[in-house]
Amino acid sequence: REHRRLDPAAVYSLVQACRLGGADALIRVRPSNYADILWLLEAGVRGIMLPRVRHPDEVHALLAAAKFPPQGNRGCDLVHPDCDFGRGSMSEYFAAANRENFVVVQIEEPYIVAHIDALAALPGVDALFVGPGDLTLGLGKFGAVTDPQVVQIVRDVAAACQRHGKVAAIPCSVGQVKSYYDLGYRFFNIIS
Repeated sequence: REHRRLDPAAVYSLVQACRLGGADALIRVRPSNYADILWLLEAGVRGIMLPRVRHPDEVHALLAAAKFPPQGNRGCDLVHPDCDFGRGSMSEYFAAANRENFVVVQIEEPYIVAHIDALAALPGVDALFVGPGDLTLGLGKFGAVTDPQVVQIVRDVAAACQRHGKVAAIPCSVGQVKSYYDLGYRFFNIIS
């Protein structure tokens, strides 16, 4: 949803198709407010990918919106598919949602590079996803993924994720998977 806005009804249908097929839906969204996150989670989205992060405060706000107390301050609506329309134990639902919903923070802005370790250490952040296109664009080196500064950022993300038990993620071609895997990456968005 960062680059193209989809109709909410279409998003809802896609999320339900994922649920029926046993897959977790991961939505990339740049929220402007709490409601941007809430309706997606209530529709059954399991993962929120936060693009263009410039400061850790943005991640704190997302985590607060995505997690029920005591981990966050997400509100409760019991008439939606994610909680089985209120037919089960709400305490079990809250615990399961906090445990199973995941947050992926994109590392694609030069401003956030200094905070990589702090982001990986945050409870509730599950993965850091390097976005090489926007990252190199912001560094004034568009497409220069072998530039020493870019290579070091890619390594720093992998190291921070390993230190804090998080998943390092990156888009790459099939031929690049092994080299990124050897660095510690475990989530690959395979591009063609």
